[in-house]
Amino acid sequence: MFLIVVSIFMGYMGLAVGSAMGVDGALGIIGFLCPSIFMLQKIYRKLETMEELQKEEQTVKEDQADTVEEPDTMTE
Repeated sequence: MFLIVVSIFMGYMGLAVGSAMGVDGALGIIGFLCPSIFMLQKIYRKLETMEELQKEEQTVKEDQADTVEEPDTMTE
């Protein structure tokens, strides 16, 4: 809900600034989409962080599996 309100407000601000400069439509659309683009960027960064953590955990598990010694199967 907050993102919708912010998007509408930013669209209005884009239209206000754009109409003063003579490009009201373009700045209105950009102003409307800016909060959404910001949220998508935050989601993307969080996903990147989660992927890096998963890769690190996988590497640690592989290292631990490599260091575990297999029992000797040879009997005397």
